[in-house]
Amino acid sequence: MEFKAEIEAIGKNIANERKRQNLTQHRLADMANMNEGYLCEVEKGIANPTIGKLLSLAEALGVPVSSLLSGI
Repeated sequence: MEFKAEIEAIGKNIANERKRQNLTQHRLADMANMNEGYLCEVEKGIANPTIGKLLSLAEALGVPVSSLLSGI
């Protein structure tokens, strides 16, 4: 997979922020209007999220998209 390390870093950033806010994957997926299974794959670095999905997650978490891209 191309950009595997970067995709994994994005997933880790999302998971860390979700946990920091004491949200479950189920709750965040609901807030971001996406499937919980897909969110799980994103957090594990398996799925490559689109810009639209990143924007939805950032909005649901109340953080800038740049914070989800930190470290890549």
